[in-house]
Amino acid sequence: GIDSIGFRRYSHPHVYISLSGCGRAGTYAAFEIAHERLHSDVFSKLSIADCVCRARNGRMHSVQRPIQMQTIHASIMEHIMGNRFFTLLSQDRIQKYKEFAERFNRCAELQEEL
Repeated sequence: GIDSIGFRRYSHPHVYISLSGCGRAGTYAAFEIAHERLHSDVFSKLSIADCVCRARNGRMHSVQRPIQMQTIHASIMEHIMGNRFFTLLSQDRIQKYKEFAERFNRCAELQEEL
């Protein structure tokens, strides 16, 4: 999970590297934006699509495949479920997360087989 990654606040831009600099690097950049907004007092709601748009402002074509968008959602949800935000969720929302996680894991397994 993302708990193994040491998140720090930096005053300078992040650098992410992948082959084209778009797909995987863009996914990580969009996740980092989402994570920052999740903990920000400025944003009252978190939109992953807005975070992807923000990442694309810095690098066109960031987050190219559906699995990359799903990875951002899954990572943010895993983070939420693992800290104080979890207590703010309704049982219905928790159940939806569990269903999403099951579908995401099945999808990830299929991706590995390809």
